[in-house]
Formats: sequence, C-alpha cells, structure tokens
Amino acid sequence: MLPSPSAKPWLPLFVLLLWLAFVGAAVWQHAQRATQPPIHDASTYFLKAHNFWANVHSEKRVNPLDIEPTFRPPGTVLMSYPFGFDTDYRGFFFRSVYLPIVLLAAGVLIAGYGRDLSVASVWYLVLVACFLSTLPFFYYFQASPDFRLISYWGLVDNFLGGMAALAVAAAVRSVAKQSFSWFVIAAALSSFCVWIKPTGVLVAALTGIIWFALALIRSRSAGQSAAEKQRVVRRLMLGAGTFALFGAAVLAMSLASRYLSPGNLRHGELAVTIMRNELPVSWDALRRSVHMGLGYVFAAWMLMSIVLVGNRLWRMPTGTLPWTQPLLAGLGVAACVTFAFGVWFWIFGAGAIYQIRYGVPFILMALILAIPPMVRLIPTLPRWGYAVLAVPMALWVGNMGLLLVQSDPSPQWQLSSGVNLTSGPREGVAQQALDFAELVKREGRNVVVYSMPTGATDAEFQAVIDYSRVVHPAMPEVSFRRPVDWARPSAHRVDEMLRADYWLFEPVRDRRTAEALLALESIDSFRQEVAVLQAWATQLTSGDGVEVVSETRTRLLRITDSKRLESKLNALIESRRWREAFASANPTRRTNGESLAATSPVLESVVFGDKIELRSLVLGRNGDETTVRIWWKPLRGLSERDWIFFIHSIDDRGNIVLNNQIPLDLREESLKGDQFHVNTISFVNAPREASTRLAVGFYRPNGSMLAASRGLRDWNGTRVIVPAP
Repeated sequence: MLPSPSAKPWLPLFVLLLWLAFVGAAVWQHAQRATQPPIHDASTYFLKAHNFWANVHSEKRVNPLDIEPTFRPPGTVLMSYPFGFDTDYRGFFFRSVYLPIVLLAAGVLIAGYGRDLSVASVWYLVLVACFLSTLPFFYYFQASPDFRLISYWGLVDNFLGGMAALAVAAAVRSVAKQSFSWFVIAAALSSFCVWIKPTGVLVAALTGIIWFALALIRSRSAGQSAAEKQRVVRRLMLGAGTFALFGAAVLAMSLASRYLSPGNLRHGELAVTIMRNELPVSWDALRRSVHMGLGYVFAAWMLMSIVLVGNRLWRMPTGTLPWTQPLLAGLGVAACVTFAFGVWFWIFGAGAIYQIRYGVPFILMALILAIPPMVRLIPTLPRWGYAVLAVPMALWVGNMGLLLVQSDPSPQWQLSSGVNLTSGPREGVAQQALDFAELVKREGRNVVVYSMPTGATDAEFQAVIDYSRVVHPAMPEVSFRRPVDWARPSAHRVDEMLRADYWLFEPVRDRRTAEALLALESIDSFRQEVAVLQAWATQLTSGDGVEVVSETRTRLLRITDSKRLESKLNALIESRRWREAFASANPTRRTNGESLAATSPVLESVVFGDKIELRSLVLGRNGDETTVRIWWKPLRGLSERDWIFFIHSIDDRGNIVLNNQIPLDLREESLKGDQFHVNTISFVNAPREASTRLAVGFYRPNGSMLAASRGLRDWNGTRVIVPAP
C-alpha cells in the first residue's frame, strides 16, 4: 500500500494555483505577440461579439439569438468579449485558450476533492488537473503553413468542453453531497452550453441522464425505510423536473429564434454530410488526430488507469457513504460510456475525423466522471502502480512547461508534442492582404476574391481583410468564394471563378512539379483538382486576361478580361477528364437564345425594383440535388455592384429550411450592352417533408431587397415563390 506522504493538505492546492498562474502568464505572453487576426470560425465569434455589444448599446435592441451571424449563439460572448467589444483580439485569443483550462481545473477539484481524501490522493488529484490542462488540443495558436490546420485560437469548442466539465462536476458533487444548490448549478451550466454551440444540447441531455443514474445508485445505498424511499422518489422527480425545465426553456428560446432555425439546422446537417463524404475515416487520420488532440501519453495513461484502477474498483469492499463501491463503479461506467460517445460523435456523428475538437466536451465530461474513483483508489495501489501512472503525467507536464516558457520553441519539438504554439510577427501574406485592403479602399468598390487554396495562407489573407472591414466599417466589401464551403460538395465552380474580380492561389513554382500536374489527363480527387488548377493558373500571363497584383507565398491576380480567361480555362477543362463532383458543379453553360427557348422556365420576365430583370428561371432535379439556372440582366437603374440572387427552400409557413445564393457579375463590362447573363447553382435538396417550395429574389449584404413586379410573393413582395422541382 502507498503511504500518505508527510505534507500539509493545502500545499498540493497551492501548487495547482502556481501551475495555473504559470500557464496563464505563458499563454498571455504568446497572445500578446499575436498579429494574425481571427481566422475562419474564430472570425465569426469575433463578429458575433462586435454585433452583440453594438446591439447592447443600440436604442432598438433585438433578441441576442437573432444577431448576425445567427448560427453563433450569444453564449460565446462570455468567452470572446465578456466586458465589451474591443478591436484588439489578443485578449479574445488568451481567453479562448486559458478560460477552458481554468474551468476544467475547477471541475477536477469540484468532482474529486473532499475532506475524506488522503494527502496522497490530493497530490494525485492535483497532478491529474495539471496533466489534463496540458492536453494538446488546448494549445493550437496561430495558423501557420508549418503545422496542419486542425485548430487555432479563438474557437469555442474548448470553452464548451470546460463548461461541460464544470456542469458534470457540479452534478457529481450534488449526488455525493445530496446538495440542491450544486444540482441547480449543474442544471444551469449544462443548459447554458446550448448557447455556446448546438452540441450543447447533447451536453445538457447527457448531464441530466448521468445525474439521474448516479442519484439513483446513491439512493439505493441509503436506508430503505418507507419514509426514505418517499424522499428518494421526491428528490429524483424534483431533479429530473428541474433539469427538464432548464433545458426546455433554453431549447424553446433557441428554436423560436434564428439560432436553431430550420435553415441553420439544415446547413449544419449539410456540412456534416459533406465532411463525412470528403473526410473518410482511416487509421492514419485517426492516429494523427489522437497525436494532435489528446497525445500518445494521455492514451497510454488512460489505458493504464483503466487496468490498474479498474482492477481495484471491482475488488474494493462496499465502502462508506457517499463513496460506496456501487457509486464509484457507476461513475466508472458513466465515464467509459461518455468517452465512447464522445469518440463516436467526433468520428461519425460530426463526420470530421481531423477535428477532434468536436469530441472534446464529451471527453472532458468523461474524465471528470473518472476523477472520484481514481483519487479514492490510488492510495490502494502498490508503489510501482502509483509510479506507472504518475511519472508519465509529471514528465508530460514538464515537457509542456518547457515549451510554454519559450517565445519561439522548436517547430520539430512542437510537432512531436502535437501542439502549435506559433505566435509572432506578420509574415508576407498578412502584409500582402493589408496592401490589398488599401487598394480596395482607394478604388472604393466591392470586389469578389476567388481563393483556390484552403490552408493557413488563405485563412490569414481573409482574416486580415475581414478584420480591416471591422476596424474600418466604411471599407468596401471583399467577398471570398472558395471551392470548399461545406454547403455543397467541394469543387471549383467555373462560373464563380469567372465572376470574381481577383484570384488568390499558391503558385506551383517548381517547373517539374507543374509539368507533371499539367500532364495529367484524368483528375480523380479534389486534392488533384486544386493542384492542377493552381499549376495552370501559375502559367497565366497578361495575354490571358489577368495581371499580377502581388505575390508572396500566395499570388493575387486581377481579372482584366474575363472572356479571354474563360476561353483559356475552357481549353483546360475540355482537354481532361474530371471527377464527378467537378462535372456536376459545372453543367454546360448556355447563353444563347436557342438554349433559352429549349427550356421550360417556372418564372419569366419578372422585373425587380426597376434594377434587374429576371428573364427566366429554370429548375431541375437529379436525385438528391436541385439545379437552378437563371437568365438575367441589369437595367439602367442599377448602380450598386453587390447584388446577390438568393434561393430559399421554404416550408408551408414561409420559414427558410435551406438557403443558397449566387453573387451576380456586376463589373463595369457586365453592365454594358443588353445581353442576358446566365448563372447556375446546384445544391442538395431539402427533405420533401420539410420543404416543397422555393422562394427567390435579390438582396444586398446591407439588407436591401428588390420588390418583384409579378408572381406569388411574400416578404412585402421581395420574394417570389415557386414549386420545388
């Protein structure tokens, strides 16, 4: 048996506070060096906070759940900008990393600490808290080409994980202490998770189920008199009702808002479906995700804990209240089931094998559930067993401490540890984007950039532009189009490429590599598609209708003659066999009167606000996909250049089930003449039971819409309703 070391009980807790202070100081120093604005999802949380606080200070306030972007709930503001918005994003980055760590450490103490613990158990509890605070998924900072872009600071998945850990810890303590106060805290925290991410619905449901199961086990360990049984039943019913009340209230408010609207939910379903199809599960992908998410040391420690602690758990005597053998065993089983659910949700439920962050909330909940049996059984292990569990944790904590204390640790060291602590001065791409932002300001018009790459450089370029528009609201809009949007199968869409004002891509500078790519006659994967198009674009010259604006790791081209560029691009496409997704995304584009006459339009000759004439709208359905083709032309009253054609799949009440759109080509040369333009978009159908109609119209990003001259209309005449194909 492992004897308790001679030490004061408060000393381990003081050590934990020192460790958390060290981690906070180290993360703060890294965040202070950050110069890369929020990218991808982080930029939407940044924008949500900006709009939330603008709404707070506005005379005309709206429901926080309806503030754009509506698919980001207001609970995220508690992490991003809890005390008011500031264009300085460094505090936001710091909180996104450090706050989840503090919440997790608090959850470990709430669930595991008690006066019944030996000093050895308290030391082990503190070591576990320190160890869990160094899991790799917490430490992904600035996007960098040197590291795989699986995560980055500014995301809320870890914040959701910390809140979920705190909620389930409160539930465990409520059961152990039979405390109504802790129970209410658990119900409130788990319900609040719904307003951090939609996944919070699962967190709230799991927390309620776990509390009920543990409370039932705990009650069966008490006396069995008639009066006691009645008290147990009342306690369980009160608990279940309170959890249901909190959850139902939050869920009802969310469903009644735009946050969990049918359109947002359908968009999420589409994204999951596309990720499942395009990110296949493989052993290599799983291995990489474990290394960069949990770490191999954690995997080994978890397996050894199951063997050593699990063996002691099943052999322990009955025990004393509250930590009886049935309750500790119930916690162990709940931990295993929750962990398994988290792994399933990460790999299959969310369909993102490379995004372990989706499973983080459930993994942290499982670890919290495992804490009480672990710390109460660890003193019963032989010294070698204690060492087998403690030494790897201590070494890993030391490794992360050495990494964090450095301002610029070795990239190889970071890669081997599965983390990315990159933060620092802007590289050429950021300055390139700033120069482009200045160009857009000088020219004073909205522009569209089509970006081919989907990695760190592309993300950084857009992040700088988006941040510039928040800091300088009067700056013209820069819209980005990409082959990957998680709303449609990933593919380059020629119409969108040619309607853009600029192309952004990573040049293939190695001549042999470019020649090998351009020699391919069959393009069989999306990765090949990106590589071939970037190699082809690298060869373009001014004679092909483009000019180089700037170049660093990426090249920015301005389209000067879209017709000449289209001819060049068509020659590339026609000389090769492309994969099915590319072919489906690029149906034959027909612009002459003969092809128009050969169609059967569902709408003809509708004028919108004396600015745009919709000459014809043709719908087609092929299996699970709808294709919409429009013939339109700008009228003389049109001066703005940022109009977008929208297609809503709607239910019988007019609610949006699915939203798709086509940015119009409104460059200078497009406004000349009397020629009709043709645009095509394909998208996955909404379920028949959810939507049997489409609604179409034109809008600008500022919210302006055009009234239609005829047809079945709603929204004050701005949407025209047609049957779905």
